[in-house]
Amino acid sequence: MEDGLSCAPISNEPASLIFTNRYYIRRVTLDPSHTSSLLIHDLTNAVALDMEWEKRCLYWSDVARLGSSIKKACSEPGQNASRYQLLHGATLQNPDGLAVDWVAGNIYWCDKGTDTLEVSRTDGAHRRVLLRTGLQEPRALALHPARGTIYWSDWGTNAHIGRAGMDGSTPSIIISAGLGWPNALVIAHASNELYFADAREDYIAVADLDGKHVKVLFSRDRMPWLRLHHVFALTVWEGRIYWSDWETRAIESCRRRPNPHYKPNATEDPSSGGAYECKTIAHTVHKPMDLRVHHPARQPASPELTALCAKLNCTGLCLLTPATKDRPVGARCECPEHFVLQSDGRSCSPNCTSAHFVCNTTLKCVPFWWRCDTQDDCGDGSDEPESCPSFRCSPGQFQCGNGGRCLHPALICDATPHCADGSDEKDCDTFTCLSSQFKCQGNVTAGVSARCVSGAARCDGQRDCPAGDDEFNCPPRSCKPDHFMCGDGSCVPGVWVCDADADCADGSDEGAHCAARMCPPRHFRCASGRCIPRDWQCDAEADCPLREDEADCGTGARPGCEATYFRCADGRCIPGRWRCDFEDDCGDFSDELHCEPRNCSETEFSPGTAPRPSSGWSLFFRCADGRCIPGRWRCDFEDDCGDFSDELHCEPRNCSETEFRLVLFFRCADGRCIPGRWRCDFEDDCGDFSDELHCEPRNCSETEFRCSNGECIRGALRCSGAAECADGSDETGCAPLCAARARPCGRHKDCVLREWWCDGSVDCADGSDEEACAAPPAPSCGARLACAGAPCAPAAWRCDGRRDCVAGGDEEGCERHACQPPMFRCGNDSCLPSALLCDGYVDCPDGSDENSMMCSRRSSESVCDSDERMCGDGRCVPATADCDTGEEGPCTWRSCSQVCIPKHAHNHTCKCLEGYKHRQLPDNTWSCEAIGEKAQAIVAVNGSLRAWELTKREKDSRVLYIAGDESTEITSITTALVGNSWLVWWSDTSGKLSTIDATHALQADSITVVRPPVRVIVQDTAIIRGVTFDWVSGRLYYTAVTKGGDGEGYSHGGYGAVYVCAPDGRRRVTLMRRKNAEPDDILIHNATRFSSSEGYSHGGYGAVYVCAPDGRRRVTLMRRKNAEPDDILIHNATRQIFWSDRGATPGIMAAGLDGADPRWLVKRRVRRVTALALSTDRLYFVDAYYDTLESVKFDGSARVVLATFAKRPAGAPALHLPSGIGNSTYKPFPVPTESCGRLAAWEEWLWCAGRRGLARLPRRPAAPAVAPRAALPVSALAVVHPQLCRAAGE
Repeated sequence: MEDGLSCAPISNEPASLIFTNRYYIRRVTLDPSHTSSLLIHDLTNAVALDMEWEKRCLYWSDVARLGSSIKKACSEPGQNASRYQLLHGATLQNPDGLAVDWVAGNIYWCDKGTDTLEVSRTDGAHRRVLLRTGLQEPRALALHPARGTIYWSDWGTNAHIGRAGMDGSTPSIIISAGLGWPNALVIAHASNELYFADAREDYIAVADLDGKHVKVLFSRDRMPWLRLHHVFALTVWEGRIYWSDWETRAIESCRRRPNPHYKPNATEDPSSGGAYECKTIAHTVHKPMDLRVHHPARQPASPELTALCAKLNCTGLCLLTPATKDRPVGARCECPEHFVLQSDGRSCSPNCTSAHFVCNTTLKCVPFWWRCDTQDDCGDGSDEPESCPSFRCSPGQFQCGNGGRCLHPALICDATPHCADGSDEKDCDTFTCLSSQFKCQGNVTAGVSARCVSGAARCDGQRDCPAGDDEFNCPPRSCKPDHFMCGDGSCVPGVWVCDADADCADGSDEGAHCAARMCPPRHFRCASGRCIPRDWQCDAEADCPLREDEADCGTGARPGCEATYFRCADGRCIPGRWRCDFEDDCGDFSDELHCEPRNCSETEFSPGTAPRPSSGWSLFFRCADGRCIPGRWRCDFEDDCGDFSDELHCEPRNCSETEFRLVLFFRCADGRCIPGRWRCDFEDDCGDFSDELHCEPRNCSETEFRCSNGECIRGALRCSGAAECADGSDETGCAPLCAARARPCGRHKDCVLREWWCDGSVDCADGSDEEACAAPPAPSCGARLACAGAPCAPAAWRCDGRRDCVAGGDEEGCERHACQPPMFRCGNDSCLPSALLCDGYVDCPDGSDENSMMCSRRSSESVCDSDERMCGDGRCVPATADCDTGEEGPCTWRSCSQVCIPKHAHNHTCKCLEGYKHRQLPDNTWSCEAIGEKAQAIVAVNGSLRAWELTKREKDSRVLYIAGDESTEITSITTALVGNSWLVWWSDTSGKLSTIDATHALQADSITVVRPPVRVIVQDTAIIRGVTFDWVSGRLYYTAVTKGGDGEGYSHGGYGAVYVCAPDGRRRVTLMRRKNAEPDDILIHNATRFSSSEGYSHGGYGAVYVCAPDGRRRVTLMRRKNAEPDDILIHNATRQIFWSDRGATPGIMAAGLDGADPRWLVKRRVRRVTALALSTDRLYFVDAYYDTLESVKFDGSARVVLATFAKRPAGAPALHLPSGIGNSTYKPFPVPTESCGRLAAWEEWLWCAGRRGLARLPRRPAAPAVAPRAALPVSALAVVHPQLCRAAGE
C-alpha cells in the first residue's frame, strides 16, 4: 500500500465491515463515505456473527433470557437475505462466540451458559460438544483451517486464551498473563498473527499463533486520548485495526503501525492519535457487538482439505485435525452427541441412553418424552408417527400414560408418583436421569427402586438418596471465590475475615493466619489482616478495627482522575461539574476551596439590600459566600444560604391584631434551623417532633376555631365538609349546620363537600352521600368499561367482583358477559386473572379457581412460568431473583435510607448517595437528606397544574396551567432539568401530551406567577396514561390505551360477527355479520385450537412508546391486544423502564430502555396495579383492587406489603397475603384514606395522590402516615429537585 508498510489483497471486490447491533446486522463500507446499511433486522439480541463468503451466508446468535438460538441467512448476489433458517435452539443458553469453518463446512460456537465449545454442520445437523471442561466464561472464537486449529478467549476467574485442534484435540492455554476480560479475538491469516483485546485493562495486543511474543499495540493507560473503553470484538484489514466499543457505542479504527509519512496538523483532534490516524467508522444507538470484515480474502480457500472431507464421505461431521511434527493438517470423521464412530471410520451408530428415542435417519437422540409431542424434533418425522395418541401437554413436557396430567421431565422417577397410573415411576432402574440430576441406586431386595434427585443435592452434606450414595466419593468442599471456608465447612464473605469479630462458629476466620494473609487486587489490607475493597478506604467510615483505612487520606499517591473529574483532598475523584457548586461533595470541602463566585442574573440583590413588596421579588439573590439562590427565598425565614445572609437586614412586616411576633428561627434537636413560625404549628417540621415539644396552646382569636388537639384554624373552615384539624374535630357534630360548599349526611351528624356527593366514594359514615344518585350519561368507551360520571376504565374491570361504577352496574348481568381473555370465569360468573388460578388461595367466591380436578390437570410446573422458579415456601419469583423476603441478612428493606453495606452477619453500615447527607431520626436510625434547595411538587388538580411546597400543608399554590375542559383528567406528570430549564410534560385522557417551561413559574411568588405557554407535542386518539423522561438520552416514554370496538358495536351491542384472519391478525375477512346476533363459542373441526368470537374481536390495544422531547420520531416499544399499561418509570442506574398493567393480565413489566428483554417483574397476587415509585433500591406500587401499597427489589424479589388503605368500597374482595410476602416481624400499617392513583418517592416519604388529596406515607415505617393535605382531588404529581436529575447524568 502507499504507506510502504501495509498489504492489501489483489481483488476487485470492495471490502466492508459487518457487525451485530442488537436488533440488526449492519454493513458499513470502508471507503471514505462509510455508508451504513441494514442486512438483517427484526432480531431480538444479536451477539455473535460470522459469514461464509462462497455461499453468501451470514450466521449469528440471538441471545435472550427466555431462549437463545443460532440462525443462518443466505442471499442471492446483489440482494440482502429475506429469510433465515433456525440452526440451533434447544439447550442453547448464551452463545457469545461463533466461527464458520469455510473449508470443511462446519460452524463452531461457545456457550458461556453451559461452559462448552460445540460444533455442527453449517446446515445445523450433527451437533457435537468438543470441550466440556476448562471453560468458565468463553467469549470469542477464531479459526485457522490452514493449521487445523481453533482459538478461544475466556474471561472467567482464570482468564485466558486457549487453543485446540478443530476436532477438539490437544486443548491448551497459550496466554494468561495480563488478562482481565479478554473479549475480542481475530486471526490475520496472511501474517499468521493472533490479535486480541482486553475490555477490563483496555488494550489491544498481538501475538504469534503460539501465544508468544505478545506486543501491546494500543493501551488507554499509555494513550489517554484513545477511544478504547470497552472492546467487545475486533478485526484487522489492510493495515488497520477495527473494534466495536460498548462505551462509545461506535466502531473505532486506528492504523496498525504509525504512518511514516504523517505530517502534524495543529487543528487536528487529539483523539485521532496523530500518525495512527484513528477515526470513528460508525456510531450506533445500541451497543455494537461482534465484528467481521466482509471480503473473500478473509476466508482463503484450502481445496486439498475440502477434497479430503469429500473423500472421507463422513455420515456425521468432517473435522480438521491440527498439524503435528509427524503429519500435516488433516481431517477425520466424528459423530454427533450420543453416537459413536464405527470401525470403518466414517459411519455412526447410536449410543443413546434409556431416556432417549433414536431418530430414523438424522443421527439424533431425543428425550423419549419428545416423542408424540406434535413437534418434529428428529427432522425426519420419525418421532411423530401417525400412531401417536392425542397430546394435550406443552412440547417438552411428559404426558402421563392415561393422557391426563402433564409433568416437567425432572419429576420422572423422583420416587413420588405424580401420574394416576404411575407411568412416571416405571422402569426407573434403567432410566437415565437428566444431566442436571444425580441418580440414586436402587435396592431390589429392599424393594426400593432407583430415583433421580437434583444435582445440587450431590455432596451437599445431607443424605438425599436412601443409601446415601449422593454423599459418596465427594471432593473437598469449596466456597465461592469471594468467600472464606470455616473449619466446619461453612462459608462466610471474605470481607468478614480478620475483622476482629468471629463469624465462623469455630472462630476460624479470626485465627493466626490473619497475620500472613494476602489481599486480592483492588483491596486494602488492614493491620488485623482484614481485606476491604479500595472503595471503602477514605470514605469517612472506619472499616478496619484500628481505623487505619481512614488515616492519611489526604496524602499518598493515587491513580490520576479522568480529565473531566476533580481530585478531592483525600484522593477521591468526583465529577468536575461538582466543583464550586457550593455543596460539600468531597466531604472535606476541598471541592469548594478557592472558588470564584459566578455572576448571578442582572436583577439579583446585592447583599444587605432587602426586597420590598412594592417592587416585587428579584429572580436571584447572591449569598455572602457568592452563591446564587432564587430571589423568592430572600427574607423567607429560612437559612437557604447556609450562613443566614439571605435573612439579614430584612424589614419585618406589621403583624395583624390576631397574630403575634414569632422568633425568627428555631433550632431542632439535631441542630438544624427552621423558621420560627413553624414552631408549635402541629406539624413535624424537624423530623423528630422536637419543634412540637413543650408547646402551650395559644389563645385562638374570635375568628378562629380550636381543634381538640389545641390547633387553631380559621373559623370559616369549621363544618366545611373537609377536615382541616389533624384530628378531624372541626367536622364533628356539624349537621345540619354545614358550610355553603357542604351538605349534611342523612343519618349522621357529619358534613361532606357537595363535590364529593355521588362521586362513587362513600364519605358519610352511613353511606347516604352515595344513595339515590341520578346516573349521569356514560361516556363512549368502545370496548372499555363505561361508568356514568367517570372516565373510561379497563374492560377487565367488568364483572371482576369489585364495584367500580357508582350504581354497581359493572357487576350486573355478568351471566351474559364474556370475560376478557385470558381471564378465568368463576362459578358465579365473575372474572379472574389467570395468574391467580391454582395458586393455593381461593379468589372465586365458590372456590372454582382452586378446583382440585382442574388444578390436577394443569401442569405441575404451571404454578411457576418458564421464566420463574419456585421458592421453598411455594412462591414463584423471576428465575434470576433471590427467594429472600427482604427481612434476611444484615441488610433488609428497612435498614437504610439509600445504600446498605453489610459488615457482619447482623451488622451493616448506611451510606448516602452523592448530593445527600445523613440526618438522625427520632428512633436513632439515619436518613439521607438532599443537600441544597427544598423540593417542590407539581400536582394535577381538576385538570390544572399547581406547584406546592412539600414541606408544608398547602392553602394556596402557584397555578402553572388550567385546562380548557374540566372533564379532561391529567393522568401523569414528569419533569426534568434540561440545561438550566425545568421542563414539565403531562398526559391526559383526551390523548394529549403537553409541555411547558416552568423555570420561572417554579421560582416565582404565588401572587405574581405568569403561566408559561403550553405546547401540545402529541395528539392521539388513544388515552395517554403515563409519561416519564430519560435525562440521559433525552427521550420521552409514555403509555397509551385505545378504546377498541369503535364502529363495530361491541360497546353498544349492535352486531355479532365471525371473522377469519392470519395468525398475526392481518388480512381479516368477515365470514358472517348480522344485526343483534350473539355468536358465542367457535370450533374448527380436526384442529387443536379453540377460539371464542364473542365480544373481544375488537378489543383495544395498549402500547408503550418512546419519542423525542418534542413528540417527534416516535417508536413503539410494546403493543399488545387488551393490554392496559398505566404508570411508567425509568431507573437510570439499571437503565430499565418499568410499567404497570391494570388490565386482564395485571402486574408490573420491566424492559431495557430500547424495549428489549421485556419480562414480568410482578404478576402474582395482584389484580389492579396502578401507581409506581422508585427509591434507590426498591420499586413501590399500589394495587387498587386489594388496596395495598407494596414494594419489591428491581429483580422482583423481596416483596413486602408496606401498607393497607382503610377506605374500601362496600363488598370489596378480601385481601389474601401469600406466605413469604412481608414477614411476621412486620405488620402493614393502615392508611386512613383510599388507595392512590399516583405515587412519588422523596427522601424518607412516599407521596400518595388520590381523590381526597395528597397523603404522606413513610417508606420505612417509623412514623405514622400523614393524612391527605388539602381537600382537593390530585390525579398526578411529580417531585421537583435537581438531585433527581444528577444521578441520571453521571
